[in-house]
Amino acid sequence: MSTMTATDKSPRITYAPDIEACPRAENSAPYRPGSMDSRILRRRSMSKQGRKSIDPSIALPPVFKTLSFGVDEQQKTKTKTETKSKSISKDKKAEIKFNDLDYHKISAEDIYSRFSSSPSRGLSSEQVARKITEFGLNAPSPPPSQWFKKTAGYLFGGFGAILFIACILVFIAWKPLGQPPAVANLALAIVLALVWLIQAAFSFWQDFSASRVMASISGMLTDSCMVLREGQWKHTEGKNIVPGDVVKLQMGDKMPADVRFVEVSSDVRFDRSVLTGETMPLLGSIDSTDNNYLETACIGFAGTHCVSGSAVGVVVSTGDKTVFGRVAKLTSAPKPGLTPLQKEILYFVSVIVCLMLTMILVVIIVWATWLRKSYPAWISVPALIVDCVSVAVAFIPEGLPIAVTASLTITAAVMKKNKVLCKSLKTVETLGAVNVICSDKTGTLTKNQMTVTDYLIGVEEEIAIRAPGVYGNQSRGLAQLALLSGVCNNGEFVAETCERPLTERKINGDATDQAILRFAESMTPVNLLRTAWQVTFRIAFNSKSKFMINVIKRPEACAS
Repeated sequence: MSTMTATDKSPRITYAPDIEACPRAENSAPYRPGSMDSRILRRRSMSKQGRKSIDPSIALPPVFKTLSFGVDEQQKTKTKTETKSKSISKDKKAEIKFNDLDYHKISAEDIYSRFSSSPSRGLSSEQVARKITEFGLNAPSPPPSQWFKKTAGYLFGGFGAILFIACILVFIAWKPLGQPPAVANLALAIVLALVWLIQAAFSFWQDFSASRVMASISGMLTDSCMVLREGQWKHTEGKNIVPGDVVKLQMGDKMPADVRFVEVSSDVRFDRSVLTGETMPLLGSIDSTDNNYLETACIGFAGTHCVSGSAVGVVVSTGDKTVFGRVAKLTSAPKPGLTPLQKEILYFVSVIVCLMLTMILVVIIVWATWLRKSYPAWISVPALIVDCVSVAVAFIPEGLPIAVTASLTITAAVMKKNKVLCKSLKTVETLGAVNVICSDKTGTLTKNQMTVTDYLIGVEEEIAIRAPGVYGNQSRGLAQLALLSGVCNNGEFVAETCERPLTERKINGDATDQAILRFAESMTPVNLLRTAWQVTFRIAFNSKSKFMINVIKRPEACAS
C-alpha cells in the first residue's frame, strides 16, 4: 500500500475574489477596507436606461473573455513572443496593452502620485482642463465612417460598374455620335441610370442597420457621478471625467470610467455582467487579487454597476482607453473578409461578366471584319454601341441585389419577431450556414428559467415530480439531497410571495439556484433546513473556478 503526504511547499489554489465567511445570519463583522462580507447578496437591476436597438450585453462578453484569456496566455508566454513575427492582429495588440497595465499592482499612494492627484483635494480646475486637452472627453469615439469607400461600393459594387459604363456609352451614342440623336437611346440611358441608382440604394439599405451598434454602446455610459475636485465633492457629467479624478460610488451608481479602488466598504459588490456575462456580482477590494488586469477585484470597469456597498476610487482610464471602450471598439469594428453568400455572389458575377465580355467581343469582331465592309450602312457606330450595351444588359440580372436584400430583410423581420435581433443583414445569411449553435449562457438563447426534471441518487435515476412522495418514505439519500439543495443555495424566496403556490413564487437568485430551491421546497420547507443548519464558509461560483463550495454546521456546533 502506498501513501501520499502533502507538505507546505505544495501549491495551493485560492479563490479570494468570491470567498465569503459566515455565519449566514451574522452581520457584526468590523469594517476593514477590502474585507469580505458574509451576507448573501440579492442581485438587483440598477440600469435605468432602456437599451437601444442592439444589446451590447450580448455582443461584449465574448470579446471580453477572449481578451482575458489572451492576457493570461500573454503572461505565460511573454518571453517567447519576442522571437515571433511582428504581424499581430488587433485582438493580440489589445491583449498586449492590457498585459502592460500595472494600475492593479501598485499601491494607492503610487496611484495618487502617478496622476498628480490628492486623496483630500482631488484635482484642480487647471489640471482638469489640461487633462481634457491631453486625453479628450470621457466618451467612446465613433468608428470611422469610410463614407467615400462605402458609397463607391454601393454604386460600383457587383454589376453596378457595368451598368454605369453602359449608361455612359448609351449617352455617348445619343450625343454626340448620334446623327441625328435618337430619342430611344436617351430613354435607354435614363432607364439604365435609374436601375443603377436603385441598385445602389438597396445596397445602402442592406448595411444601414450596422450603424446602430455604437449608438447602443454609447447609451450604456453614465451621465453624471460624484467627483472630488478642489477639496469638494461635486456632481460632474460623465464625459468630463479625467484620469486622476477621485470618484465616489454608491449602490446603484454606474462606473463612469476605469477606476482603481482606494477605499471600499465590506459589502461592496460590482455587477460586471455587461462585460463578462456572469450573473453573480463580484467583491470589490483595495488589494489586487489577480495578476490579470481584467480579472482583479481592485479595478472597476466603465459601464459596470455598484449593486451594494460603497467605494472610492481613482480614475485610471477614460474614453477609448477604458476596458469598455477597447472591447466596444473591437466589437463594432468591421470584420474583414466575405461571407459565404458574398463569395457565391462574387463567383456568379465573375462568370456572368466573362460570358458577357465574350459575347460583346464576338459582336465587335463580326462587325469589324464582316458587317462594316460588306454592309457599311447597316450598323453604324452608335448602333454598335447600343447593340453591345443590349448584350451586356441582357446578361446582367438587375434584380439580383434587390432580390437578395429583400429576402434577407424578410428573414431578419421573422427573426426579430422571434426576439432575435441581427446586427446586419449579412448575419442572417451566416446563421443559415450554421449547423450547431453552442451557448453556455442561460438567458442568451432561452428565457432564463430552469426546472429540475430528474435527480440521481447512487445509480438510480428518478423523475423530480415524484420526489415529494419518495421523501416522505424515509429515503435517507433524498433527505440529504434536499438538505444540500436548500442550504447550499444562494437563492432566496421573496417574502411577499411565500403564500403563493410554489411555481408562482418569486426568487432572488440565478436560474440554477431558483430551480434547485423550488426542487428542495417541494419536498420540505427550506426555511426549516436553514434554521437547523448554518453556512460557515462559502466559495461562490465564478467563471474561473467553475464550481462553488459551502461548508455547513449545526448552530450549536458553530457556536462552540
